[in-house]
Amino acid sequence: MSPTRNRRGLPWPVRLTLDIGVSPLAFFLMSGVAGASTAASLLVSVGVGALWTIGQLLATRKVNAAAVCVVAGLVVGAVLTGISGDARFGVAKDSLYTAVFGLAMLVSLAARRPLMFALIRPFATEDGDPAKVAEWNAAWVSPLFRRGMRTMTVVWGVGLLVEAVTRIAVVYGGFPVAYAAALSPVLTAVVLAALMSWTAWYGRKAGEARRRVEGVPAP
Repeated sequence: MSPTRNRRGLPWPVRLTLDIGVSPLAFFLMSGVAGASTAASLLVSVGVGALWTIGQLLATRKVNAAAVCVVAGLVVGAVLTGISGDARFGVAKDSLYTAVFGLAMLVSLAARRPLMFALIRPFATEDGDPAKVAEWNAAWVSPLFRRGMRTMTVVWGVGLLVEAVTRIAVVYGGFPVAYAAALSPVLTAVVLAALMSWTAWYGRKAGEARRRVEGVPAP
């Protein structure tokens, strides 16, 4: 349960960060670097996210759940920004995609398998190697594996919601808009770095526990 690299040579936390971050990065470059309007930046970021998702679908033949959640959040942000025309909302809207993704994580706990099980699988199975997919799916019978997937899902869900709430508090807490806009990407980077670091650590510990208790072979 501690996948590290896929066939592309990237650690799975890095791939997950790319899935989550490619659209927000496009928005930041458009609004912060190119000086485009909030509406234009949102439209471009939605387009970039859609292209990324389509590219992942063509490459892996799998729907990229992380990227879909981010694009969904950006679409909501684009609609609400167009309706409100509020400059502060233009900054606060960045919390929409993390909030949508965080809520999706927590809601998925009520499903048969939590969202983290599906998100990690492409990275743990070399983008869909049939033998590795079968092995990953079969691991669900393990109580330790199930607990690990649910724990990761809870931590990511809560962490992303905390990021979203904190960002909204900064934007509407009396800080200048320019200050809030500068702090926003830093806040996201810190939260994602913390979540990835914890996930890498927890994945190693959970894998060691399974090998010790259940005799699962080392990857």
